[in-house]
Amino acid sequence: MLGERCLLQSVLQDPSVIVVLLFMLSGAEAASVMDAYRLVQMDVDGAALGSRSVKLNQYATVYAPDAQMFRSIVIIPFAQVTEQIVKDVISKDKGIAGIIFTLPRDMDTRPVDDEDLQRFRQIEELLLSVSIATPVYFVIDNDDLENVVKDIKATLTGGTAPTAATGGYLLVIKGKGAEANPIKNPQVTNLYGMLSGAEGIRAARSNAPTIAITAHYDTFAAAPGLAVGSSDNGSGALVLLALARMFGTLYAAPESVPNPNILFLLTGA
Repeated sequence: MLGERCLLQSVLQDPSVIVVLLFMLSGAEAASVMDAYRLVQMDVDGAALGSRSVKLNQYATVYAPDAQMFRSIVIIPFAQVTEQIVKDVISKDKGIAGIIFTLPRDMDTRPVDDEDLQRFRQIEELLLSVSIATPVYFVIDNDDLENVVKDIKATLTGGTAPTAATGGYLLVIKGKGAEANPIKNPQVTNLYGMLSGAEGIRAARSNAPTIAITAHYDTFAAAPGLAVGSSDNGSGALVLLALARMFGTLYAAPESVPNPNILFLLTGA
């Protein structure tokens, strides 16, 4: 079963693909398997942004300001993250081997106040505005992950770091496709329609004035695999369709057709 799930690594070039993390307890077979979402990697106007690494193969620990995190994979609850914590863990001086942000399992239904929402947006913007040499992943919280974190905290409380000798958890991403490959020639679909105005009917449509009404239906997030549905601009797309229907009725009557053309454009990017 573990081997079958690891095959998902072979399509890692798409940042929206879910990959699989293996939490392996030292001296035992794989203890926990869970899905993870990688922080986007992108190049914008020649600037390298986002997480630039993929592979994980070190022991996991939990974040603490004064903890020894060198060459460890740090687990951090996203609900407790601040900009200072992010700057701390992505600093090259820390020598951290990887970062795992845990997301609440009820994040789709739990209400978020304005202060937390603003904080989350600022952290997301920070993660997308810098080049991070460390692999960064997001994992939705679950019982297995909570047990892993509890065991790690117990080890740290005893004054020892999680290692092979202390029964730590080795966090691994396996699979021959665990590399970041660029997405070439992405396919984007734009939908459009036009209502011809009175001037466009009398003369060439290209010479008539045109009003463009646009909206987008795509979504984007620090972890593209978590950006699902149309919640990002669902209202904008709905308003565009409502306006198209309303103006369509107006333009259908010859005596009420205004002069300009109207272009309705729903973009996918």
